Parts: sequence; C-alpha cells; structure tokens
Amino acid sequence: MRTQTLMGAFLLCVAVILTLASAGTVQAKVIMKLGYDLAEGSAYDTFAKVFKKEVEAMTNGEVKVKNFCCFKMGGEQEMFKKL
Repeated sequence: MRTQTLMGAFLLCVAVILTLASAGTVQAKVIMKLGYDLAEGSAYDTFAKVFKKEVEAMTNGEVKVKNFCCFKMGGEQEMFKKL
C-alpha cells in the first residue's frame, strides 16, 4: 500500500511538472526535492535515480530533481507537511 501511494504521488508530480514545462510559460528552472526514508541502494533509491534522470531528460533540463535519502528531509510526516 505504501509503495502504491508513493508511486502515485511521484506520477502526479511528474504529470504536473511535464505540464508546466511543456506549456512554454516556465522560464526559470524548477528544482524538485525528492525525499525518502530508505538508504542508498534500496528500491526507492533506485527509483528516485531513474525518476531524476527521466524528468530532467523529458523537460530538457528545465526541471532539476534533487534526491534526499535516509531521512535527510525528515520523516514521512515532516516531508508530507512540507508539501
């Protein structure tokens, strides 16, 4: 359930970012911070790296993704409150 929720949130973020980037009105670069609680090398980390690569490629660098593993942005509750 947790994986499905996070995957849904990621996909929603991608859709919003791609919509904004393709609208032609985005002039400044967007920096997206992606935090998760698992360690480097985990499945989440692997997904986050692929997500970063794909988003940056699909937006021609207009959107930059910064990944933060290992609770670097806080726990799940703290990260959710920062949305």
